[in-house]
Amino acid sequence: MESSVSVHHGHAIPAPEFTGWRRLKRGCLRALHAGLEATGLASLYVRLRKSAGATIFNYHSIAGAGEAPWVDPRYHLPPAEFERQMRFLSERRNPVSLGRLVEAMIDGRDLPPRSVVVTFDDGYLDHFAVAAPILAKLRIPATFFLPTGYVSRTENQWVDRLYGSFLRRTRPELDVDGRSFDLSRADQERAAFKRMEGILLKATCPERDLHLERVEEQLRPEGTAPRLTMDWNEAKRLQKLSPDFEIGGHSRDHLDVSALSPGEARREIASCAGDLRRELGEAPRDFSFPYERWTPETQNEVRANGFRSALGMGSDFLITRRSDRFALPRLDPVSCRSTFGFVTSGAYPALSKALTGRA
Repeated sequence: MESSVSVHHGHAIPAPEFTGWRRLKRGCLRALHAGLEATGLASLYVRLRKSAGATIFNYHSIAGAGEAPWVDPRYHLPPAEFERQMRFLSERRNPVSLGRLVEAMIDGRDLPPRSVVVTFDDGYLDHFAVAAPILAKLRIPATFFLPTGYVSRTENQWVDRLYGSFLRRTRPELDVDGRSFDLSRADQERAAFKRMEGILLKATCPERDLHLERVEEQLRPEGTAPRLTMDWNEAKRLQKLSPDFEIGGHSRDHLDVSALSPGEARREIASCAGDLRRELGEAPRDFSFPYERWTPETQNEVRANGFRSALGMGSDFLITRRSDRFALPRLDPVSCRSTFGFVTSGAYPALSKALTGRA
């Protein structure tokens, strides 16, 4: 490439920044969690309190080295780390299917302590190519939530397209709503990414495409992203890899249904259910709200379309028979090994809150 063109290969920094004080507090909380697990106090707490219930984990991309550079790192876990976590669950926890958890809730029962449900959002191709073989080998159940429109179009997630445009840009300036950002400055890069992310989060699918095309025209990113999303044939093949693999709905076009009009939300959820019936030949079972956001009205739409549960923002990460079956909260992957042990111990978040007031 000619020297007159500068290609940015640093990081488009989408993750929130933490001040030194906040970073210290987070580190102390992690250390406490690690200590509670390492000393056996978490297990003792579970026995004494007779705690029961399940924890649900939410994974996104498990891409290998070839595809990982095209995925927003906030939503990526390396395959080796994922396999380590799954081995831990297989050897020291009680991995169960989402279906088993939901059935227990319907029957008014709690699952045994240390039960863990593994789920995936967004229909990444690596769910089929990388994660599923690991799960099948270790006999761990999992539910894969598909944004059915993205799968039908085999379209990469908008956040990954945005991330790739920033990371691989050959031009340093971006105009957003009349404001010019100098992306060679880290603070302006973060501000521009955050501004664009906010715009795309609220946009319809056609609007997203238009915004992303404008970003790409201005930044001229180098290279062509590989296909990161499954197609329907791969989704069907994924199901056949294990009898414990389930397919769920994640809306049609990954829109925030809580922000849509009633008619738009109804179409987004109903279209998703219809796609699943048509492509997989079976009634939809479980739904995952995009961005974890829901309203009582969208909960009702999920029920009306035949789903038996929905995953979304909730108040307690230990799921029991008293939890709201249509607002089941999930945890994101935890990279710290001892912290992963604590949050899957059955003592989280109650013990952490009792000691510090925080989860």
